Amino acid sequence: MLVRCYDDATRELVEAKKLPAFGDKVKLRASFQYKGKGGFLILGSEKGIVLDRKTPETAVPIKAVNDNAGDKFKRGDIVKVSGRVDSVANSKYEINITLDSATSENQITAVLPLSVLQASKLVKDESGEWTGAPRSGDYITVSGALELRGRKDDKHFVIMLPAVESIARTSEETVKKGNMM
Repeated sequence: MLVRCYDDATRELVEAKKLPAFGDKVKLRASFQYKGKGGFLILGSEKGIVLDRKTPETAVPIKAVNDNAGDKFKRGDIVKVSGRVDSVANSKYEINITLDSATSENQITAVLPLSVLQASKLVKDESGEWTGAPRSGDYITVSGALELRGRKDDKHFVIMLPAVESIARTSEETVKKGNMM
């Protein structure tokens, strides 16, 4: 169901760092409004939302996520992976961080939406403004929800990052250990 909130409530959500992201479990206390063919909820303040954002304890190998798409892992599952940054690409709406497993030729992309960076006051208009972005060769651990991208016959997982804090610097040893199968 569509949820709306007014500018003042949106500011409260940003200040309280309570912005929901893909993969979050959300509980709302809101008013219902019916218009025309359907209805929507109006969130009155940040006190009306409770987010349940889980972060897995341990990282899973990138290869395991790629090889088990549709079986063990499904769209919306929350995962944690460690990898070496292969590339960072800025687009109009997001930053795409391609990670490799550092032990084999497995890669996965972590996606950080522009809106997350804007809400954190790290950029104004473009994702490329973020000075704290990981760089090629960095070792990082990310956690977020799996989303399917690609064409109809060539779908693959990406990891949607809910917050800047979902990216943590790590070591080469941790990346190699986390990608052992």
